[in-house]
This record gives sequence, C-alpha cells and structure tokens, in this order.
Amino acid sequence: MAIITRNTEEIVTKEELEALVNSDKQPSAYVDMSQAGRSHMGHVLTVNKLLDLQQAGFKIIVLLADVHAYLNEKRNNGRSSKDR
Repeated sequence: MAIITRNTEEIVTKEELEALVNSDKQPSAYVDMSQAGRSHMGHVLTVNKLLDLQQAGFKIIVLLADVHAYLNEKRNNGRSSKDR
C-alpha cells in the first residue's frame, strides 16, 4: 500500500483501495495523454506514479492521443494556446 499511496494528495477511500488490491482481479490504471506542446518535467509526476502502480502489480494502460493533439494544432493554424 505504501508504494501506491506515496506522493498522492488524496485517495477516494483507503478501504476501497485495499479491497481492490486484495481482490483476485488484477487492478488497472488508465491515463490519457493528449499533449498540445512538448513534453515537460510535469509529465514526470504522472510517469512516476504509473511506475509505482506497475511495481505494485497494476496493469497500466496509456492512451497517447498524439493524432488528436496534432489535429487540434492544425485546426488552430499552429497557434499555441497563448496566442488564442
């Protein structure tokens, strides 16, 4: 439990998490990353938590919405969110 909860601000309920971890089902974690710009150090926080969860036995699912981000950038004529 310590590796799952480290560096977290809140957990829905500790009892629910314990029940999930102690069940026969393999728990999973899902993250959707749709980057509008370059990768930056802020992404390290998410990646570190995914590594923690993977080490704790979670199945990790990552959706990299790169085509979606590309189309958004193209729709905005290459303008960044600062320029809009």
